[in-house]
Amino acid sequence: FWVFNNSWMIEHVLNPYTGVLASVTAALFRLFGSNAAAYGQMITVEGTSVTVATGCNGAEAFSLFCAAVLALPTRFTRKLIGLGLGLVGILIVNEIRIIGLVIVAVVRPDYLFEAHNYVGQTFVIVMGIALWVYWAERYATTSDTHAR
Repeated sequence: FWVFNNSWMIEHVLNPYTGVLASVTAALFRLFGSNAAAYGQMITVEGTSVTVATGCNGAEAFSLFCAAVLALPTRFTRKLIGLGLGLVGILIVNEIRIIGLVIVAVVRPDYLFEAHNYVGQTFVIVMGIALWVYWAERYATTSDTHAR
């Protein structure tokens, strides 16, 4: 987590990445006919604004996923498959979470705190674990545990 908490990484990697997430979210809302725009890390849909904070961009979830993949003793090529699967999977899961939170902010803003802190975070954690279990069962077989 030190990697994500230094100012250079936040300024040059995480903030631009989070801005891309906001832009993708706004584009998806426009695709389905909503009035949506992204301004940096802020998404505005139908006059309601939501900011995607650095800690809510999925980077920390991906780092935990990477640690779990790298900790399992299996071939390096299989670890690379896991890292790729995690990158794409966590990105998709987090985008679904952001879309859901924006919908809650537009439709029922009084539930945004609960949706963000309890539903959204739990969704990312459960889906990240499920993705890791899928990878571990599919690619990190028991016959492979002696290879590194």
